[in-house]
Amino acid sequence: MAVLREEIDSIIEAEGWTKASMQKMRKLDSFLRESSRLNSITLSASSQFRLYPIRTILLRTALSTASLNRYALHDYTFQDGTFIPKGMFVTASLYSLHMDDNNYNNAESFDPWRFVEKRESGEEGESVKHQFTNTSAEYLAFGFGKHAWYVYHRKTYSIPAVLVLTLTVD
Repeated sequence: MAVLREEIDSIIEAEGWTKASMQKMRKLDSFLRESSRLNSITLSASSQFRLYPIRTILLRTALSTASLNRYALHDYTFQDGTFIPKGMFVTASLYSLHMDDNNYNNAESFDPWRFVEKRESGEEGESVKHQFTNTSAEYLAFGFGKHAWYVYHRKTYSIPAVLVLTLTVD
């Protein structure tokens, strides 16, 4: 925590509390992204569960390790021929993506600076790609694409700000 506190204090002292200064807190950003990768927020479509109250508890339990929970409103066939019938629940497993060594070196261990290193790799686009507030096919803590979690779009600076306050108040 001392490393985070040092980064936060130096940036706030130099620039004050601004959105731009929050974006410069790369270690804080990496810490939050890595924490959410290992301990993802699970999302559920609670309005969809009201359609099937008898199965609500079972469905919530079964879907608790997934983030992208979707209910098919109509039949859908993917380009590869995979067919999803109307009424089926479809999920994407966070665990299999976030704990895959093909996506993250030593995936099951907590590395708070994992994304600082990736952002500073020098490769074009890597700096933005590995921010806490960005989603990707390998990082689904907030969902992905146009269906990413609504609160994620509204509260991207609230979580870091709360952690900053927690770390800087004596």
